Amino acid sequence: MRKLKSILIVIGIFMLVVFILFSSNILWKLPDFYEIQHNTELKEPIMDMKDYEQIWQTHRRPYCYSINSTSGGEVHILGVEHVTNENHPQFDTIRNLWNETKPTVALVEGRLGFLFTWFQNPIEKYGEGGLVSQLAKKNGVNLFTWEPTREDEIEI
Repeated sequence: MRKLKSILIVIGIFMLVVFILFSSNILWKLPDFYEIQHNTELKEPIMDMKDYEQIWQTHRRPYCYSINSTSGGEVHILGVEHVTNENHPQFDTIRNLWNETKPTVALVEGRLGFLFTWFQNPIEKYGEGGLVSQLAKKNGVNLFTWEPTREDEIEI
C-alpha cells in the first residue's frame, strides 16, 4: 500500500510539472487542425502544382497578399521560403506584419510537432511555422494548422 501511494505521488507530481510546462508555453504541442465549416467556390482558383512548377523558381519571396472583407475582416497570407536560419530576412517580414496587423487567429503550414523551448529554438526547429507559433503563444492568439487531417487528406 505504501509503495502504491509513492507511485501515485510521483505520477501526480509528474503530471503537475507537465501541466505547468504546457500552460507556461515552455512545452508546445502541435497546433489544432482548423475545421472547415463549409467550402466556398473561389472566383479566382488557387494555382495547382502543375502551374506552380512553372514559376516556383522565379516568383518573389516572400509573397504577400491581403484580402479585406466588406464586414471589416482581413486575411494576410505570406508565402515564404522554408528555411530554418533565424537570421533570414523573411522572419523580419513576418514579425513586422504580425505587429502591424495584430491578428486574432493564425494558421501555419505543416504539422508542427512538440517543442521544448528550454532546449529548442522554434525557428531552427520549424522555420516560419515555429516563428508564427511563437508569436501566437506570446500574444494569446489562437493557432491552427491549415493542413488537412490525415483522414481528410485521404478523402481528397
